[in-house]
Amino acid sequence: ESAPDSHFPPEQPPNRPIPLGQSAWSPKREHAGSPDADPHPSSSDTALDLLKQNPDLQRLLRHIAEHPFEPVTGRYAALQLSRRKGNALRQSLEQLKLVSTLAISTPKGVLTLLELSDEARSWLRRTRSTITPLHGGMLHAYWQHECRRLLEENGWTVKLEWKPPGSQHFVDIAAWKEDRTLLVEVETGKSDWKTNVQQLQEVEAGCKLVLWTRADASSLGQKRIQEISYRSLKTHIKQIS
Repeated sequence: ESAPDSHFPPEQPPNRPIPLGQSAWSPKREHAGSPDADPHPSSSDTALDLLKQNPDLQRLLRHIAEHPFEPVTGRYAALQLSRRKGNALRQSLEQLKLVSTLAISTPKGVLTLLELSDEARSWLRRTRSTITPLHGGMLHAYWQHECRRLLEENGWTVKLEWKPPGSQHFVDIAAWKEDRTLLVEVETGKSDWKTNVQQLQEVEAGCKLVLWTRADASSLGQKRIQEISYRSLKTHIKQIS
């Protein structure tokens, strides 16, 4: 018997079937296995990547979350940022869609606040950062906060989102001073304000007030409920205190 041809390899064991997902190509002639990384990551992924790389952006974002009603200039001072650097950081957060600006009309002029996006809130929760809870939208929450501040300055004890005994309705602001009770509904006109006012009417309290966040609010026509605009809030609280 002749010697085996040296050009041929020795006999190999039968080939093992390779699972389809591990093969070099698929029946559709597409590369199989794990897909390549997305060459076009989403804007939210890009924003969070840039945020991770910039400690100053993180500081500003965390300050916005913890102090949502701080004016822009006061925010920069608290973080020891120059106006130029603070504005540059704020604009970066806006471009990354992590915050948006909200202009609120006040008796002293227009106040600019910064509102967190859902992506920003998600990142803050993952990093265990402090987020001050807001009741309703930013406009509603600001005036709820401002009313509380003015009442406390004038000696009232205040609770937000208070539920009167026996009622299913939460009042935006409840305040007590000596033997008096004051209930306040903050209305932006964007919610079902007629239902809110009707529910307020049914609650027993010495004084009930509707605070409109816009100056051109129409009359409620309710005799037992006072209504004021934000422009007269400070003066009215001093009068009833």
